[in-house]
Amino acid sequence: MKYIERTYRNLVDCEDLRKFSVKIKESDLFILAPYDYTEEVRFRLKEIRSELEMYIKKDPVFEKTLKPYNFFTKEGLPPVALLMASSSYLVKVGPMAAVAGAIAELVGRDILSRLPDFNREVIVENGGDIFLQTKKERRILIFAGESPLSNKLAVRIDRLNEPVGICTSSATVGPSISFGITDACVIISHSSALADAAATAFGNMVKKVEDMEEVVRKALKVPSIYG
Repeated sequence: MKYIERTYRNLVDCEDLRKFSVKIKESDLFILAPYDYTEEVRFRLKEIRSELEMYIKKDPVFEKTLKPYNFFTKEGLPPVALLMASSSYLVKVGPMAAVAGAIAELVGRDILSRLPDFNREVIVENGGDIFLQTKKERRILIFAGESPLSNKLAVRIDRLNEPVGICTSSATVGPSISFGITDACVIISHSSALADAAATAFGNMVKKVEDMEEVVRKALKVPSIYG
């Protein structure tokens, strides 16, 4: 497993929106929105990360477990931890499987809250995990490392006025833990946090090529997973 420099961001063709980036420690956000909210996003990202880091100090199990986290019996979970725990619980993985998607979602919703109704569009990408709300058709290119299909397939998101999460887990690209063999397991959901956790969960299940059809069937049985 190796780190891939995020040169795929150079392929973005979205001239109707402003592009800006915010990076704090492991969180590396690439954002497209009608206006540049760099400083607002930096403040919000620091806030989210601080809340999560403080909770992990209180309960280190949250960060280390690869199993569903029993958040029902816990008190004092900040919104980011609750979103991660509840999303990952649905697909039976640990909460850190949802961290990139959860951060993208919370930052994306914060940007949406600042936008006027006629111009509520945003795309937040966090290491390949995406929170998106659009008023026009968008195509999301799938990067899959050295796969021959890398950057040759795209997910088409039709014009809609509600958020969608598009997240990818890979056994061959990036630093995340994967127990499967997929170059790219892509999940589309109403929530980026759920899509992130589910991409990990169902990517883990693919141990051989013959597993793929059954894994797809299982994934589509989860409420709020669209594809």
